[in-house]
Amino acid sequence: MVSLIALLVAVQADAATLYVNNSGTPTCSDGTAKASNTSAAPWCTIGRAAWGHATRSTPNASEAAAAGDTVLVTAGTYSSVGTNTRYEPSLNPVNSGTAGNLITFRGVGTVELRLSSGEGPVIGSYNGKNYITWENFYIDEQYVHALPDMAPVVVDLSDYITLTRLTIVGRQPTWYGANDNHNGIRLEATVGSVVSNNRISGVIMYDGTYGVNAAGIMTYVGTGAVITIEHNEISDCGTGIYLKNAWGTHGDQITVRYNYLYDNQFAGIRIAESDNSLVYQNIIRAGAGSSSRGLDFGYEGGVNNIVANNTVVGPMAAGIYAHVQTTTWSNNTINNNIVYNVTNAVQFQASINFTGYASFDRNDYYTVTRWVNGSNYTTLADWQATAPAPDANSSTSDPQFVSAGTNNFHLANNGQAALTLGRVVGSIGGTNGNTIPVGAYITGSETIGVEGASGQGVAVISGGVRFIGGVRIQ
Repeated sequence: MVSLIALLVAVQADAATLYVNNSGTPTCSDGTAKASNTSAAPWCTIGRAAWGHATRSTPNASEAAAAGDTVLVTAGTYSSVGTNTRYEPSLNPVNSGTAGNLITFRGVGTVELRLSSGEGPVIGSYNGKNYITWENFYIDEQYVHALPDMAPVVVDLSDYITLTRLTIVGRQPTWYGANDNHNGIRLEATVGSVVSNNRISGVIMYDGTYGVNAAGIMTYVGTGAVITIEHNEISDCGTGIYLKNAWGTHGDQITVRYNYLYDNQFAGIRIAESDNSLVYQNIIRAGAGSSSRGLDFGYEGGVNNIVANNTVVGPMAAGIYAHVQTTTWSNNTINNNIVYNVTNAVQFQASINFTGYASFDRNDYYTVTRWVNGSNYTTLADWQATAPAPDANSSTSDPQFVSAGTNNFHLANNGQAALTLGRVVGSIGGTNGNTIPVGAYITGSETIGVEGASGQGVAVISGGVRFIGGVRIQ
């Protein structure tokens, strides 16, 4: 035990706080040794901290941020050279952190990241650089030259990466390719990563349109990914969050929760090739496109996914849309969702007998026109009468939002049906089978959207203290 304590103390003692400050005061130098780096003697570039040298092509691991180190970057604009690849970020660290001893890059104030030349992602992690955190950086894509199948923030072949408090302003990419993916954040071949408390907007296609592949956040992962996407605010993209995942190997155990998604023209959340994932307590509001969807199941579908306690508010074309192949879609649960002010409450792209494929129940559909599965059903009773009896315990009662006009989608506490309609599904909201409200607010006190922020995701703590995850921010 004494040896273990001594080891932990030694690890903590070795951790360093490193400083990057190009403001001119104090004078910075990338020639400063790591051991001599202080707030009074900072480096000039983030690359010096990431690579251990001012130039990426000649890295020096012993001089770079290492496990347990925190790099504090003072407010300002910082540029680096692109890698001219779609998967390797310009600022890819040369070292990895370890479990419990991350390498953290943290902006202090507004820190804008740009590419001075070249193309490719700016930050993230590539090729086995694990246990890295990027926190509080601003990227405007007009200063980042995009490639197909790319985002300004990319994680690829690296695990346990945290991306938090990033602001990404998307722009029309310059490359030509109608169906290539253009994303704000792209997770590819990663395990255990977390994407939280980010603001992403304006991710569109090369020709200025809003296609399905223009996603604020896209996953392209495989078995055992165990990824969490939470408390993000995503707007004005083609798709807010797209669980696209790897061809032939479905993304596995992805949790999407507490996100606020609005004015995304194709879909709020799209689930394709995803297994054992949880999509719950998200608010999806006002798709801007004429064919927009709230919750969308893509072509390949998935297995054992739970989509529960989400609030979908139009106007939009479809609250829940499914375009699936029955051979790859089974045992999915769609319960406890509110679908409000949409044309098609549930819409299947083609007629399907979904026995064994999906279970719809205890959803609340209000101000909807019809349900579609081969035929149009204009009443809930007619929809419930179709085989195999979907939505047996669902409702068309008014959920009585506190103020839909001001986007307050809490349920008014006056005993209406929406407060007692739901039942706990799996681990969402308490003990399986217990009575809970439908929609995104189960307890009523959840923060949906960015934590500690003004607007939709308000989480103000007395004295001006706020929390981002478990980190106390003054």
